[in-house]
Amino acid sequence: MYCPTWIYAIICNEICKNYVNSDLDIGAFANKYGSKSVNTFSDLNASKLAAGAEAIVRFLGTVEGVDVLQVCSAFTYNTALYDKAGNPRKTKGLFKKDDTQGVKLEATEEDVEKLFRTFAFRLRSNPNLLAPEGFSLRSVEGLTWVAEVVEQDVSFIDTLS
Repeated sequence: MYCPTWIYAIICNEICKNYVNSDLDIGAFANKYGSKSVNTFSDLNASKLAAGAEAIVRFLGTVEGVDVLQVCSAFTYNTALYDKAGNPRKTKGLFKKDDTQGVKLEATEEDVEKLFRTFAFRLRSNPNLLAPEGFSLRSVEGLTWVAEVVEQDVSFIDTLS
């Protein structure tokens, strides 16, 4: 089973956000995050994560006057808590489908860019989609492993992996 597109997109988005906010390249974050995320989904390797993050960065480069960190934070918040239709994501339960489980089709960087692009345009017309102050992936049931992946300390050494 492959990683769901929305989880892949969250990790790529966090790589993009951390890349913009640091002196390290995308490869350092992709290598570090990929080394831990493959334990949950084997398709989340460093090259796939780097490709998804680069797709987001390329898109953001075409948009003028955007606060990249604000958009990235809002994307993580909304993607973690709501599905494409704006409904709350289902969590584990007796009669609920757990949508953090694997899927049959592998997500691509084009899927990530499309999901991010769609959200970015929705955010322009609806500022209520901004993330609340202090939001953390750790507070989302079922995504603590994603928080552990994206909260790792990354250094120049990770570029060499």
